[in-house]
Amino acid sequence: MSIYELALVLTEETAKDKILSKVKGKITSTNSLGLKQLSYPIKKADKGQVLFLEIELAEADVKSLERSLKIDEQVLRYLIIKKE
Repeated sequence: MSIYELALVLTEETAKDKILSKVKGKITSTNSLGLKQLSYPIKKADKGQVLFLEIELAEADVKSLERSLKIDEQVLRYLIIKKE
């Protein structure tokens, strides 16, 4: 299992718990910056919740997590980075 950092920008009304349930690995830390004004509209949204997660995840599960985040309409942007 490797350690990954996941950055998310969610819609205003998104429940964070719903998104956290999609993560199959172990969440080691969570940092929420709260609701922020976006520099430009993303999917017709002017504000978004910014969330940073550090997760332990098997490399095989990264693609499925990325696929589920891409499909979810409540996720405005995401970034998955492998930490070393």
